[in-house]
Amino acid sequence: MMILAVLVLGGFLASAQSVKTTFYKNNKVKTTEFTVDGITEKITYYKNGRLKEVATYKNGKLDGKWQEYNKKEKLISDGTYKDGKKVGVWLEYDAASKKVYEITYVENVKVSTQEWAREKQ
Repeated sequence: MMILAVLVLGGFLASAQSVKTTFYKNNKVKTTEFTVDGITEKITYYKNGRLKEVATYKNGKLDGKWQEYNKKEKLISDGTYKDGKKVGVWLEYDAASKKVYEITYVENVKVSTQEWAREKQ
């Protein structure tokens, strides 16, 4: 899964000024953080080694792209933070990665929600 993380970060790794990795007791990677000029890309993994979350921080606050994945590495939430607050359009997906909600935020306040019909399982 580390290969996926490097692909997600693109060229960020090449210029990283700091790299920090934490591990679960089973020796699987828990988090990896790459920092350049006060901006940190943090990748979090489940205990089984699969991707859980990709987030961008600026000066310790969420700031930039944020994505969350389920235990099968399917995208379940995708949005943007600015100075620690949700902003813009956030998308939420079901377990099959089909769009379920589109939520618009302005400075952490939900201003609209659109819901898509879910398929019966």
